[in-house]
Amino acid sequence: MNNWLHRSGALAALVEDWIYAGLRRWGRWRGLIAQPFPLAAYGSAPPSDPNPSSPTDFARIIVRVLMVSPHYDRWEFLRQRRGFWQFLSLQLAGVPVQIRLGAATLETITDRGGYVDVVLRGHGLPAGWHDAVVSVSGGKPVSQPVQIVGAEPIRGIISDVDDTIMNTALPRPFLAFWNAFVAHTKARSATVGMPKFFAALQAECPGPVIYLSTGAWNVIGNLQDFVRRHGYPRGSFLLTDWGPSNTGWFRSGQEHKRTQLRRLAAELPQVSWVLVGDNGQHDPQIYREFALEFPDLVDQIVIRTLSQREHFFAHGTVAPLKVVQSKRSFKDRLVGDFE
Repeated sequence: MNNWLHRSGALAALVEDWIYAGLRRWGRWRGLIAQPFPLAAYGSAPPSDPNPSSPTDFARIIVRVLMVSPHYDRWEFLRQRRGFWQFLSLQLAGVPVQIRLGAATLETITDRGGYVDVVLRGHGLPAGWHDAVVSVSGGKPVSQPVQIVGAEPIRGIISDVDDTIMNTALPRPFLAFWNAFVAHTKARSATVGMPKFFAALQAECPGPVIYLSTGAWNVIGNLQDFVRRHGYPRGSFLLTDWGPSNTGWFRSGQEHKRTQLRRLAAELPQVSWVLVGDNGQHDPQIYREFALEFPDLVDQIVIRTLSQREHFFAHGTVAPLKVVQSKRSFKDRLVGDFE
């Protein structure tokens, strides 16, 4: 069965590539141009006594290159589209991309989904927010905000998005379809009390903020707008790509979260994290596994408790999903709806 899914997924990916190749030819005939869209970026500052021959400062930068009208407005393109328009994008594979940040420059090419996910080293920038410049031939250069973390120990926040900071009703099939493909993204509401909770939490954790979700990169502009409008801390998003790949039809959301958590642990070992999620799906289990693997990097696990109604819509029962208990006990901080 798994072998069949693997083969059929790979075939679907080939068909998708063939379709997009035709659409790209149509786009060029219509005068569309290649344009980079910044997705996420974070990194680390150099230590107080850096070694120029072996720099440890880095920045991870994720970009996607799409075909757009020469007269497009970037923020209108990303934020003001209703529902399904977010998922109708024409990516460009094999496009050369140049990225410049501080003293570092890197040239690479996009993958089959139009993505670039690269690491620049030796940028030489201090802690804080900085701008990288991303450019492609024929497109408009764009600035990409980069969250640079200091080399000293600091506390940071990693948070889930759906049903943690945002009411999405994603587990409900019909409402999920309506929210994702029909309703305007500005109709989404913040989880009651969570903006205030995050404001208090950020006062205790002045380090980086990462929003880790299984949502598609297509909605990144709207999520950034949502965070800004509802007063959540500024941070970087780590989302995923939907659709078939060479390894199957769908990507595992749980594995996406596990992979990104481990990568953050390896890249930012100076950060101890407060992990925020909800108990409607698999956040408690994933966070506990991470805490067992990297106990020195987990400061606290914060779980928002869903109501019985929310649990029913999430997975069909009124009780939280069972969490496999570990040999080491962690005192999770349970967060309900703050009034």
